[in-house]
Amino acid sequence: KSLPESTRALADASALVDKNTAEVFLKNAIFQTKTSINLFYDTEKKLTRTIYLEQKEPGKTYWCRASGWMVYTLTALLRHLPKDHKDYEYFTDIFCQIADGLVARQGPNGGLHVWVDDPDSPEEVTSTAMTAGCIQEAMDEGWIPANYNNYVQKAWQFISGCVSEDGRIKNAYTGWAIPAEQKNLEMDKAYLGFIPGMVLLAAAQILN
Repeated sequence: KSLPESTRALADASALVDKNTAEVFLKNAIFQTKTSINLFYDTEKKLTRTIYLEQKEPGKTYWCRASGWMVYTLTALLRHLPKDHKDYEYFTDIFCQIADGLVARQGPNGGLHVWVDDPDSPEEVTSTAMTAGCIQEAMDEGWIPANYNNYVQKAWQFISGCVSEDGRIKNAYTGWAIPAEQKNLEMDKAYLGFIPGMVLLAAAQILN
C-alpha cells in the first residue's frame, strides 16, 4: 500500500478497536503521515514533491496529484486525531501551509496545473478534486480557518466544467509519479476508475 492508503487504513482502524489497540493504530498513522511530510513536502515552496527517488533524494518536480495525496493523507489522519493530541497543531499547521501554497498557484480556470509550479502546464481535474474536497472538509471540521472558500468554489467551477452531460471526464492526468517526474504529459490517455471517484467525493463534500 502507498503511504496515503496505509495512513487512512490505520487511522480508520483506530476507531474500530479497543483503546489500547487504537493507540497503536493511531501512532502508526501519525508516523506514516510524518514520513510523508518529511519525504515529500517542500517547506519553502509549500508544495508537495512528486516522488522520492531511489537515490534517496527528493524529486525535482511538483506533480499535481502529489498535492492531492498529501491533503488526502492529512484528512484521513485528522478525522481521528483528538484536538488535544500533542501533534494536532503540527498537522493542522502543515495543512494550512499546503492550502496556502495551492491557493497561490491555482490556475486561471480554477484548476491545479499538472506541475503545480508551472503555469504553462495544463490545469488538471483529479488533483483539483482531491485538494478542493479535502480543503472543504478541513474547513467544515475546523481543522483550518474558513479562509479557502474562494479556492474551493473556483476549483468546483473547473471540476464541473470537466464533466460532460453523459458523465465523461476530461483534463485528467492519466500517468503516474515516474512519468510526471520525467515531465511526460499524459492527459486523458486511458479510462481509470479512480477518476470519477475523486470527482464524486469532491462533489459530495463541496455540495453538501
